[in-house]
Amino acid sequence: MGAHAVTSSDVRGRWNGRSYRIIRTLGSGANGQVYLALENNRKYALKLSTDATGIALEYRLLRQLQNKLQSGGTNTVQGFRLGPFVSDLDDAVMEDGKQVFFYTMEYIAGIPVSSYIRDIGFTAIRSIALQLLDFLQQLHEIGYAFGDLKAENVLVNPITGEVRLVDFGGATRLGEGIRQYTEWYDRATWHTGSRRAESGYDLFAAAMLLVKLLLPDTQKIIPGRSGFIKIRKHLSQSPATRAWLPMLEKAWRGGFRNARQMRVAVLQIPVSDREGKGSKGTGRFFRKIDRELSREWDWSHWLVIGSAVLSMSMVLRLFMVK
Repeated sequence: MGAHAVTSSDVRGRWNGRSYRIIRTLGSGANGQVYLALENNRKYALKLSTDATGIALEYRLLRQLQNKLQSGGTNTVQGFRLGPFVSDLDDAVMEDGKQVFFYTMEYIAGIPVSSYIRDIGFTAIRSIALQLLDFLQQLHEIGYAFGDLKAENVLVNPITGEVRLVDFGGATRLGEGIRQYTEWYDRATWHTGSRRAESGYDLFAAAMLLVKLLLPDTQKIIPGRSGFIKIRKHLSQSPATRAWLPMLEKAWRGGFRNARQMRVAVLQIPVSDREGKGSKGTGRFFRKIDRELSREWDWSHWLVIGSAVLSMSMVLRLFMVK
């Protein structure tokens, strides 16, 4: 329910009058399709659906997070935002006569978190965990659980390491039943709790996301008591992964009252690179950056690259001075 393929190259809002040219499909969200769209030479991600209620809920939630950041709340990290900024909410009538609903948000260029960890190295997992937990704390404080937290919904900027979540279709008001979930990350599937939207539900999902990053092959394990035994066995085989086990077990049991507590536990885990990527891994990482930059990155990302190159050239010049 909610999906509608765009057959026309343009989507024009009936009420706000803004017109977007569809460039390509970015993916499928929980209740609709997401497209890369262009308006006045500016790129947006446009989520389109026949589900008016779902689209309005996502837009309202993202707007709340945006307002929270801009108001500088006491628990808001300066400049920290995992959710995209939204800019337009409207509906349109397509060429086939069907009414659709959409909102636009900033276009986020990034690579999947699993690919990022595979290329940049094991030590980046802690930074990703801390960013996710900061975001979950903010989300819970305004009364929502993310719901469908999974690796596929997490992108990482390969230059800055900044994490972004890209699908808010599963966000659910605290106390209500979770509307969208993925079995591997769902505590009810693992028989450790209900599908009620609360902080513990998201923290369990965050723990399972970390398991996937630490041990990518373990997602083949069938959820359940025997599944936890197998995960513990795999984690115990390496000192680097074994260090994460106490924190993960506490999250599985629902032992953290909030994301802030879990964040403190993550900070206490010693940083260690399980394998050491070396020059081969670094080469793969920068080739991936080259691919991403050649696709859809805008002037702000090129500014970051230019600044880095300029800094490096200045350092080299100092070394060359006799």
